[in-house]
Amino acid sequence: MLTCTDPARARPPAGRRRSVIVAGMAAVAAVMVAGGLIRDRVPPLDAWILTNLYAPADGDLAGLATVASGAGTLAALAMLLIALGQLVLRGRRRAVGYATRHLVLLVGCLTPMLLQAVFQRPGPPVAATDWTYPSGHAVVVTAAALTTVLVSRPLTRGWRVPMATTAVTAVLLVSASRVLLGEHYLVDVVAAVVVTVGVGLLLAAALRLWPTGRAAA
Repeated sequence: MLTCTDPARARPPAGRRRSVIVAGMAAVAAVMVAGGLIRDRVPPLDAWILTNLYAPADGDLAGLATVASGAGTLAALAMLLIALGQLVLRGRRRAVGYATRHLVLLVGCLTPMLLQAVFQRPGPPVAATDWTYPSGHAVVVTAAALTTVLVSRPLTRGWRVPMATTAVTAVLLVSASRVLLGEHYLVDVVAAVVVTVGVGLLLAAALRLWPTGRAAA
């Protein structure tokens, strides 16, 4: 069952909230600095992956990677919708406001996609798009996964664990598939995950969504 504690009213210790803010700022700063330093250079690991692991468009591996990319994104979004639905159905009227704040969080977590226009970093030669840092696909799936993890905290463990596991798995599948397809370098997807989590932590702290009180057992 959903706990009766309103996460918006739960005031975490100042130290915990400050730690979340610092972690979020550090993640965003790391991606910004890395983007500025790398510019249009290709890290050695990315060059090796492109040479040895790239899946040609006409191969079976490319087909599997394409399916994994789409399925992973849909799975993350599905988990988010299920979590929001459970929250609203099992909660009281305040659960609607709680869910609304998480939707604000989700939208905010999508803003790192704008960094592509800031860095204008070209992707792999086989990429269909010119700017790939950070990966837009990885931003979307990470935003959905992070929001799912946070929105499901008041639910029981029986709901939280499979939702979080599915969401995180979706991030890994989508990120790996974008690299295998040659749409992004590894640094693109890693930067997307890190900066999206960083922005999410900052927004969660600002919206008083996390850290809050204890989750449901």
